[in-house]
Amino acid sequence: MSSECAFARSSLHVQNRGKTRSFTVERSGKFGYQNKTKGKNLNLCVLAEASIPTFDKISAPKLLKEASKTKKVDPEDLYDALKVLEKEKEKQVSLEALNGQWQLCFTSGTKKVQANLNRNGGGSYFPIQAVQSFNSTDLTIRNGVYLGPVGSLYFDGHFIWREKQRMLEFIFEQISIKLGPLGPLTFNIGDKDAWDKLKGMEEGVTGGQGRISQADGSNIGSNPFFTFVYVDDEVCAARGRGGGLAFWTKIEDAPSS
Repeated sequence: MSSECAFARSSLHVQNRGKTRSFTVERSGKFGYQNKTKGKNLNLCVLAEASIPTFDKISAPKLLKEASKTKKVDPEDLYDALKVLEKEKEKQVSLEALNGQWQLCFTSGTKKVQANLNRNGGGSYFPIQAVQSFNSTDLTIRNGVYLGPVGSLYFDGHFIWREKQRMLEFIFEQISIKLGPLGPLTFNIGDKDAWDKLKGMEEGVTGGQGRISQADGSNIGSNPFFTFVYVDDEVCAARGRGGGLAFWTKIEDAPSS
């Protein structure tokens, strides 16, 4: 059964992604509706165009910056904003702009995690202080988790910057552990067995974005990498080797020493 309904300014509730969102409709129009409720004569207006927030190359970075400060932006909206930046044809990404320290704010998780959750998007705010440091002069990277007086865990290594692909491809060579006033204790990562034992630990640090593996520089993307989709002086965003999207906020202009 179908008919028409017309309305002017009114409140509208839209069920989307399992959540109810409220919008104000400010234009008159004709919309189709159909009757699908068993045993009840309920008319459901179906909008011709879904009233879901949309983003562009200007509004998407603004949303990331708001989220980095408030942690109150809907994760689904963050994921949509990151996808918009990823699809933008003209990306302004440079190694010099990445120089410094960046705190991980949000990650969508790896594609495997998304598949296990039976969803295509979304994600979550990263709950602890995880920081990526890029040194554009020495081409070094540090990736760590910092728990204040409790301690810290961080990985150090080198990277290759692939300008055309906007790809920062890296390997870790050392791991350092600091417990309270003790340390840091630093160990070299040498053989394949050592890498394998540390994979789970490192993935926890990056939110599944890095996914360390034994060094292999023979092909582009054979090592862990980030493909950056956006960077400015406040936030940067990238897709990791694990398939997830993430964004960071800049906390220091100078890289870790």
